[in-house]
Amino acid sequence: MKEKIIEVTIEREHIQRTSRRIRAVEVWCERCQQTVMMLRPDEASSLSGLSVRSLCRAVEASELHFTETTDGLLFICLNSLIQISS
Repeated sequence: MKEKIIEVTIEREHIQRTSRRIRAVEVWCERCQQTVMMLRPDEASSLSGLSVRSLCRAVEASELHFTETTDGLLFICLNSLIQISS
C-alpha cells in the first residue's frame, strides 16, 4: 500500500470546522469501484467525531466501506466516511 499524507476539511451543520493532517493509504475500494483514500479507525474517528466503536459497528452493518490487511488491520474508506458524517 502506498502511504500519503493528505489534508481533509469537513464542515458540519452545527458550525464546527475541522482541518487537520491525516495519514491515509490509497487503495482499491470494492464498493466504490475505484481507488480511494483509506484511514485507520483512530484517524477516521478523529476526523468524523464518531467513536472508534461506532465506526466498527458501521463497518459491521455495511454502512462504511473498508478493507483489511493480511495482518488484520482495518482501513475505512474516506468517501463512505464523508457520506455518513454529513
